[in-house]
Amino acid sequence: MSATLKCAFLFLSLFFFIPQPLAGDDANGLDLSPRPGPEVWVTEYWDVKEGKMEEFLAYYNGVLYPVMRVVPGYRGYSMLTLKPPGGREPHIEAYGGAIIPLGPPEELFPVHPGQLLAGETRTDRSVHLESLLRGQFNLIFVHHMQDWDGVTLFAQDLIEEWAERHDGEYIWDALARDFFPLVNNHWDTYYHLQETSLTITDEE
Repeated sequence: MSATLKCAFLFLSLFFFIPQPLAGDDANGLDLSPRPGPEVWVTEYWDVKEGKMEEFLAYYNGVLYPVMRVVPGYRGYSMLTLKPPGGREPHIEAYGGAIIPLGPPEELFPVHPGQLLAGETRTDRSVHLESLLRGQFNLIFVHHMQDWDGVTLFAQDLIEEWAERHDGEYIWDALARDFFPLVNNHWDTYYHLQETSLTITDEE
């Protein structure tokens, strides 16, 4: 067999054994090739007071977000909740029938097949530290910032944009008066996005 034919045979062999996601498409035809995205994700955990959820969301979406969305470098947010889709159970069954709840599990060491302790002793259990936070939050917001400069300047830009829209008012005075009384607690966690394979198409 000639060298050319050997190379062609090797190429075809590799091509047909490449899983489709690695070839660039998933089952729905989306391009899943890794690509850069917003560089910083800011994850906010909120514990909204009982009976205040509608008021909280109305303020967030109607008063606060219109100011945030025009700040340079801000790319919007995703909201996550512990509430399941309409009428469904607040958990899923996975790992051969194990019940996986929405949100943190009740136990600190939930079932997770294949897990090892210290990389040596198989336990089929994972350590789920968020179980310690169970009941301490009911909403998560993930804010997308385009780059590090944008997230560094975000707070000052937000102050200035709010003041321009609200007759010079200091935003943190307004939020302390009208917004934060709706929640019991709130905290932020910052992440540096390395890559994402998600591609938004016109059909979505």
